[in-house]
Amino acid sequence: MTTKERFLHHVKERLARGPQSEKNNHLNDLNYVRQHFPVTYMDIADSTDAMIDKFTKELETLSGIVKITDSPADTFKALQELLKLHNSSQIIHWNDESLKDYPITSLSQQGYNIMTNAHHSEPIEYKHFANTADTGITGAKFAIAETGSIVVESGIGRERIISLMPKLHIAIVKSNQFVKRTADVFNYYVDNKQNLPSSINFITGPSRSADIENDLSIGVHGPANICVIIEKKSV
Repeated sequence: MTTKERFLHHVKERLARGPQSEKNNHLNDLNYVRQHFPVTYMDIADSTDAMIDKFTKELETLSGIVKITDSPADTFKALQELLKLHNSSQIIHWNDESLKDYPITSLSQQGYNIMTNAHHSEPIEYKHFANTADTGITGAKFAIAETGSIVVESGIGRERIISLMPKLHIAIVKSNQFVKRTADVFNYYVDNKQNLPSSINFITGPSRSADIENDLSIGVHGPANICVIIEKKSV
């Protein structure tokens, strides 16, 4: 076995990939896969509570934090508790209608340094603050029950740096934003492809990065901590 072959064999072992086989060749044929490997889903009940329970279980398995509230006031209280828990000091947040029910800017009266894109017209200063902020607060477009993921759209007032650069990402989600599966999200965007945002991020737990040896690092390419506050909407 040559040095190259030994190296590739070692990589396959670490990735738990077996040698090339007839089955592997078949899996490269999409029609064959569709015919012989029908898609199956874990059953999730239709109720919102069932979706929230499944989401919570999945996200907490990935070391995420979930808080459940039943009013904007309780949501803001939970937000303050999370900020205190993580010793936050510099906070950047969305300037968006989805957060209008929460007096986030009033946190400056408690000693927090707060910024949105509405506070500074200079992009360089705004980006510099985002680079030093320890906490980013956003809303979300969807919450996916089967994976514990949130879907975050980017745009004016909803810049990507808010959910990507700080070490702590806090997302506020309403219970009517839950879907069962990732496929539901893709179906939505297919039906609304004429009005797509500048980018769509699927966020599942804290940032995880691994090198070719599968050595896992947390928080290298994104937040090391993610907290989702779920506000139950009354019917």
